[in-house]
Amino acid sequence: MPWPLVRPRILDARSAADALVAEWRADATASVAIHVAAWRPGTWGDGDDHRTGEIWALGLARGAGAQDPRGEPIVLVGAALEVIPALLSWWSEADAPYIVAHGAQAALGRLARLVDAVPQLRLGCTQTAAVLLSDGTRGADPPSLPECVERVLDHT
Repeated sequence: MPWPLVRPRILDARSAADALVAEWRADATASVAIHVAAWRPGTWGDGDDHRTGEIWALGLARGAGAQDPRGEPIVLVGAALEVIPALLSWWSEADAPYIVAHGAQAALGRLARLVDAVPQLRLGCTQTAAVLLSDGTRGADPPSLPECVERVLDHT
């Protein structure tokens, strides 16, 4: 059986985005997954280059809980994107949720263009996590530099 799909709620008004932020803050949301969608000019634009493109949507999701049993994803578009500086401010507070993004460097680079200074965030990257987790599957620890030198000298 395939995973059940949850239809995202699209917010295009600043007032709706402000209400969402207030609701999630009141619920003491522990973690938020984000996806920054940006258009890039031309076909040469690299998706990882945060210097190109403008944000046209911000996807947000939090884990299912008592207040939100379905874990409904939210997509901010249009005027709702004006809430991004307020989100970044909230995410820098001491009791802020942990933020997770796929491609966090590009996402944060694009978000940073919307504020004067990027506050310190508790931010995780799924790409980095995947690399770190897969590193443990390589087997034994790689040899040290002296061991490598010894092996090379033994073969000469």
